[in-house]
Amino acid sequence: EREERRLAMEAERLEKEKESLSESFGPENLDSGVGPRVLACLPYILPLCDGAQYGRFLLEQVPLLGNVLGPAVFLFRSVPFGGLLAFWFMINQSKNRDLPRIVRFNLQQAVLVDIALFFPSLIGALLSVGSPDLVSALSEPASDAMFVTLLGTIAYICAGNLATGKIGGFPKVPLIGENAERSIGGPFDSE
Repeated sequence: EREERRLAMEAERLEKEKESLSESFGPENLDSGVGPRVLACLPYILPLCDGAQYGRFLLEQVPLLGNVLGPAVFLFRSVPFGGLLAFWFMINQSKNRDLPRIVRFNLQQAVLVDIALFFPSLIGALLSVGSPDLVSALSEPASDAMFVTLLGTIAYICAGNLATGKIGGFPKVPLIGENAERSIGGPFDSE
């Protein structure tokens, strides 16, 4: 009986501590209406514009895709330090708990997708030091594969975001989505 009382007091203390921590993080905005779901798709313009370099071969072969993507990339790159400013803005706003959680999650996931685009360039640079012939042979198919993967990822995320109100949950890129969730979440968030 003494042990039960001690456990009950400990549980009560932990619950009060949890409430105190939750109050310091502020309330969670869980709005998942149509507006937030559409807004949640916009952050993927950053990785799409940054990843357009991988589509150079494919965009030459499919001019319609180039005509759709070209103006967005041109506008994005015409602003000095536009990518860096967008990157910084997205990181900061992903922590703004006044924004709907779906928007904050997608801001952070888009930033992490954008960071992931750095690694194929790094691998290509390292391979070019050792074997320039291999790089020239693999350059076009690897770039096309990267760009198609990026387009598919963005299409999956946007389709999932638009359907979120019906099926629940956010579409997550493996590994990246879990890290985005961890980055935006408060200490006791249920999602």
